[in-house]
Amino acid sequence: MKDRLQPTHNSKESLDRNQLQQVRENYLALNAYRLQFAREIFPDNQRLYIDLLPALLHFNHPMLPGYCDRKTPAGVYQYQASERTRQRLQRLAKSFQPNRNKNQRPDILSVFTMGSLGSVAQNSQSDIDVWLCYRADLNHEAIELLTKKTKKITEWAATFGIDTTIFLMNPHDFYQGENQTLDKESSGNMQHFLLLDEFYRTAIYIAGQLPIWLFSSNSHKQHYQIETEQLLEEKRLPDKQMIDFGAIDHIPDGEFISAAIWQLYKAIESPYKSIVKLLLIEVYATQNQASTFLSNQFKQWLHHTQANEPLSLNSYDPYYQSYRLIESYLNDTKQTHRLALIRRCFYFKVAHPAIKHINSASEEKKQFIRNISQQWQWDKNFIDNLDQRQQWKSNTVNQERKAIISALNESYRFIIDFFKKDNIAIHASNKELNILGRKLHAAFSKKLGKVDWLNPGISSDISEHHIIFSQETAQGWLAANKNHPLLRKKSLIELYVNLHCNNIIGNKTTLSYDKKHNIPLEKIRDKIKDTIPSPLKPASHKHFMEQCSTKKVVLFLHGFEKPDYFLVPDDPEQQAYYLKQTCVIDFIVINSWNEITCHQIKGNADTIIPEIVSRFINEPQALKQLQVEFFDENIAQALRPYITQLNQSVIDFFSEKPQGRFFIENQSGIMSLSNLSTEPSYLFFESIDKAMDKLSEPQNNFCALGIDKASLSHSSLRVFAKYNREHCIQIFFVVKGKFADVTIVDEQGTFVFLSIRYRNPQHSLLPIYTFCRAVNERRLSCSSAELSPLDILPISIYKIKEQAQQWRAEQVYLNNQAALETQFLIHGVVQYQQNDFIFTLYCAEQCFNEAEEQEEAFTHMLQWMRTQSKADTPLNYTITDLDISQCQSGFAPGQTLHTAHYLKVKSVLEGKINRALKQAKY
Repeated sequence: MKDRLQPTHNSKESLDRNQLQQVRENYLALNAYRLQFAREIFPDNQRLYIDLLPALLHFNHPMLPGYCDRKTPAGVYQYQASERTRQRLQRLAKSFQPNRNKNQRPDILSVFTMGSLGSVAQNSQSDIDVWLCYRADLNHEAIELLTKKTKKITEWAATFGIDTTIFLMNPHDFYQGENQTLDKESSGNMQHFLLLDEFYRTAIYIAGQLPIWLFSSNSHKQHYQIETEQLLEEKRLPDKQMIDFGAIDHIPDGEFISAAIWQLYKAIESPYKSIVKLLLIEVYATQNQASTFLSNQFKQWLHHTQANEPLSLNSYDPYYQSYRLIESYLNDTKQTHRLALIRRCFYFKVAHPAIKHINSASEEKKQFIRNISQQWQWDKNFIDNLDQRQQWKSNTVNQERKAIISALNESYRFIIDFFKKDNIAIHASNKELNILGRKLHAAFSKKLGKVDWLNPGISSDISEHHIIFSQETAQGWLAANKNHPLLRKKSLIELYVNLHCNNIIGNKTTLSYDKKHNIPLEKIRDKIKDTIPSPLKPASHKHFMEQCSTKKVVLFLHGFEKPDYFLVPDDPEQQAYYLKQTCVIDFIVINSWNEITCHQIKGNADTIIPEIVSRFINEPQALKQLQVEFFDENIAQALRPYITQLNQSVIDFFSEKPQGRFFIENQSGIMSLSNLSTEPSYLFFESIDKAMDKLSEPQNNFCALGIDKASLSHSSLRVFAKYNREHCIQIFFVVKGKFADVTIVDEQGTFVFLSIRYRNPQHSLLPIYTFCRAVNERRLSCSSAELSPLDILPISIYKIKEQAQQWRAEQVYLNNQAALETQFLIHGVVQYQQNDFIFTLYCAEQCFNEAEEQEEAFTHMLQWMRTQSKADTPLNYTITDLDISQCQSGFAPGQTLHTAHYLKVKSVLEGKINRALKQAKY
C-alpha cells in the first residue's frame, strides 16, 4: 500500500485535460487501495469472489458458475482477464477458453461494489452489494436471463460463506429518476438521491466504465448537465465512454422521511448501524445543500488532495467521514448524550471481532481504532467493557436498550417535526409506506401484555445462570438473579414468557422460587418451551404485505380451588364441577407479525373459555391451531373434551357463516358469540328470553344462528337454528290452547316474536303470510336494483311440536289464494315524528289521518267499520300492507329496510287500533 496521490489544480471552472487525467489517477489509486484492503480483510476463499466476479460476468461459458443460457447478456466494457484470472477460471472449468470476440459489443457497462466494503467498517462477515450496470437497450428477455445468471453467481458465492446481492442497474433510467428496486426489500424505490450519495462515496470500481460524475466541477443539476455534455463533445475526458447517474445538489424532503422510516425499522435488528444512518439523515435534512453531502465532499477531496499524500484509512474512509460529519453536527448543537452513543455505535461497527487473521490491513485497522479511542479519551476499563458487549447480561443490555430507544425516539420526533413543517411529498408508494408502518407498529408499539424485544442486537447471550421467582403482591410477580431484579409482570406466565422469548432463560438456567409458593416451574418451563418460539424475532418481510392475523393461540389453565377432586375419568358430573369452578387462564397470542401478547382472565371455566374463543371467531384458522395446556392432569382429563368440542363447534359454524351468532349455555345463563362487526363480540344473558330479545335487533346483512351441540337441548331455538337460512322468510308457530306463539325469521335473520289468537293455520297465519308477501312485493317494486319476480323471497311456515323432550318442526302449507276471513283490510302509510309513528290508514275507499285527527282517527275508523258490519259481528281487521319508506331515516338510519322493520311498525299500529277497540268496547 505505497501508492500516493498527485495534486490536482484547484479551479472553480471545468478541469482541463491534464487535471481530468490526474483526477482519474487519484480515483484509481484510492480505489486500488480500498480494493486491496477489502481483499485482505476477507479470508482467502472469499477473496476469490471479488477477484473472479468481473470475469464471470464477462464470459458466458457453460461450465462456469452462473451460466444459464447461451443468449444471456455478457461482456464487460474493456475488460481483459489477467493470466492469473484465466488460470483460476480453468480450475473451475477445465474446458474454459476465452470466448469473447474483442469486437463484440459488451452488454455490461460497469461493475461496482458499494457499502462497507473497503472501509474501516468492513469485517470478514460483511455482505457484498454489487451494482451491475447494463446497456439501456437490453430487452426484457435479456434482463431476465441476466437476473437468473446473477442469482446463480450469488448462490455459488454462498457456498464459501459470502452473502452477496447483485443489483441490476440501468444508468439511463436511474438518471431519469425511474424507480428501481435497489434493496432486498424495495427500500430503493424511496431513496433515489440518498442512495446515489451513498454509491458515489462508498463505491469500489471493479470493471467497466467510470462515472462521469467524478470529473465534473459542478453539483447543480443544470450546470452539471451542461458541463458533462461539453466534456464529452470536446473529448477532454481521459476515457471514451463513461456512465452517468446524475448529480446531487438537493435531496427532496420526502426522501429523508422515507429513509428515516426505513432505518427505524432496520434498527429492530441492527440498532447501532441504523442510529448512525438516522443521524446522517438528520444532518442532511437540517442542512440539505450540496456542500454537506459526503459524496460531494469526497469529490472535492479527489480534486484537491495534496501532493504525495500516503494512502491510509485516514485518507478518505467513507464510514469514518460519515461519523466526522455527525460528530461536528452534534458538537455544534451541544448534544453530548447523543454523541456518546454515536461513538459507541461507530466503535461497535469498526471494532467487530470477526477478523481473526493478521495482515497489514488488520493491523492498520487496529491502529486506527486505538487512535480514535485515544482521541475520545476512553480508558482501558471502558474499552474492555465495550469489547465484552457480546457477553452483557440483561441488566446491562436493558440500560443500553433504553439509550438506543431514547435515540430512536429523538430521531422519530425530529422526522415528525420535519414532516410537519411543510406539505412534504414522501418518495414512496402507499404500499411501501404501509408495509413500513406495519413493521414499525410491530416493533415499537406498546400493547397491554405485549412481549418487548429486550435485546435488539446488543448482546449475543443474555441468559442468566440462576433466576428466582417470587410474588411481590397479589397483582405482581418478580424474577431476579442473586444480585438484583430482572423483570416484573402481572402474572407468573406473562413473566416467564417474557424471559423465555428474550432468551434470559436459557437451556442451562437454573430456576427456583421463594419458600412461600409452590410453583410448578419445571412444568411451566417444559410447556412454554414446547409451545412458544424463542428467541423472539421479527417476522419476514412478506408477512407485512398483509393485514395482521392470529397465527397461534395457547391457553394455560390453572388456579382451580380443588384440583385433586377428580377421581373417575370421563365423569360428566366432575366435568360440570370444574366448569363452574373459579379458575385462572393465561392465554398467549402469536400473530403473523410475530408479536406475542400475554393475557390473563379469571372466572368460572364455562364462562371464560367461551369468552376467549370468541375473540378469534373471525379467524377459524387460528382456532384450528388452538393449543390448551394444563398443569394438573386431573383437570386436563375433565376439561379437555369440553374445550375440544366447543372449539370445533365454533370452527364449524363460523367457517361457513360470513356473519352469525352462536349461542352457548352454561350454569349461569346464555352466551352469544358473534361476528356482526369488524371486531368479534361476546355477550352474556341471564336468561333465554334476554338472549331472544337480542335476536330481534335488525341487521344490515343476513345473520345466521348457531347453537353449541351441548347447549339449549330443550329450547325451540335449536329448531330455528336448524332451518335458518338466508334469502327467505320463515314463520314458526307453537300452539298453546287458544293462542299461538309465532316467531318470524326474516331475510336478514332478524327474529320477530308475536302472540296471536289461534283457530287454525289457515285462519290465524294467513294474515301474517299475506302481510309478509306484500312487504316482499313492495321491496321488489321500490328497489333501485334490477330485480325480477323470481327475486321475491319464498315464505315457509312451520308448526313446532315437542316430542320426547325434543322440538320438531313440520312444514304447513296455506291456501294463499283464499280470501282472508276478515271483513276489513287495512293499508297504511307511515311517517316518523317525535319518536313515534304517525299513520294514514286506508280501509276500502276511506282515509283516516292520524296527523290531522290524532287518536280520533282510529275511533273514526272503527265507527265506520261498525256502520259497515252487522251489529252482532265482532270487528275483525287485517293489516295487509304498510308503506314505511318515509320514516326510514328516523327509526332505521343507515339500514336497509327489511321485513322485521315492517313487522315492528305493524305491531305499533295494531297496538293503537286495539287500544281504540278496547275503549270502544266493540
